[in-house]
Amino acid sequence: MNPNRDQLSPLAAYDAGVDRGELQEDHGQRLALTELERLHYALLANQTDGLFGRVIARFQKPKSPRGLYLWGGVGRGK
Repeated sequence: MNPNRDQLSPLAAYDAGVDRGELQEDHGQRLALTELERLHYALLANQTDGLFGRVIARFQKPKSPRGLYLWGGVGRGK
């Protein structure tokens, strides 16, 4: 996985959508996005950049971050 590090984080993208009037602020979604934000940064931290990072990665397996399970009623934006 190689997400663009310059792209907005999940919470920043949500806030931008709310600011543009494309999304409505929702407390439940903000709580879920807080956890997605944690996962987003944990995945970015596990990336190995450059030659040195790839060499190190051959000898050390990074600990995978815990995932996220979303559930809720219909129309909640999962």
